[in-house]
Amino acid sequence: MSTVFLAGHGSWDIKSNGFTTVPRGICVTFYTESMKNMFTSDMFEIIAGTYNGEVKQIYEPGSQIPNYTMYPDTLNEPKCRQLIKARNDKNCGLLMVIGGQTSTLQKLMSILAPGTNVVWCACRYTELKDVGGKSIGVNGAQGTWGNRDAQGKMNNSGDYYFNPGAANRQLHQDGVSLNSTIEYAMASRRKAMGYDN
Repeated sequence: MSTVFLAGHGSWDIKSNGFTTVPRGICVTFYTESMKNMFTSDMFEIIAGTYNGEVKQIYEPGSQIPNYTMYPDTLNEPKCRQLIKARNDKNCGLLMVIGGQTSTLQKLMSILAPGTNVVWCACRYTELKDVGGKSIGVNGAQGTWGNRDAQGKMNNSGDYYFNPGAANRQLHQDGVSLNSTIEYAMASRRKAMGYDN
């Protein structure tokens, strides 16, 4: 199976684009949870084949999947192309939209041959009205860089980031129940963002 990395900026306009069906012979892999943003450094590592994080979701052929929109990433395009070239792997490719164009995931999947694993190397930002969603992680950044303890701290750009999976694994190793894990993660994120004292 070949791998094609879809790199750039990504979002999901639920109202306009809705869902699409993964074509026969294609699967789509995500390294971030739904409604989470990806760090650029993680995008680079995924393309380079050096990423140490976990796969978060895989959509098999026939699955209904959010019909994300891919936008160009002019700033990081040269490095993405350099990284894929350095892999020197005939089974790996890179697909980016360029020149101010955009494309939906549905259109991008339609040009790929059966037997392709599509790796989404972009944010999974969701076009929802801002009603405090970041307090529960909606459109927050998720990745291997920085905070791994679900505290929901702010990075230098003013975005919240956390990796709840890492926190949950640690708490389970310590014998904490799932309900307690969720309560801990939510309470600590709210406190870190100033909602609770």
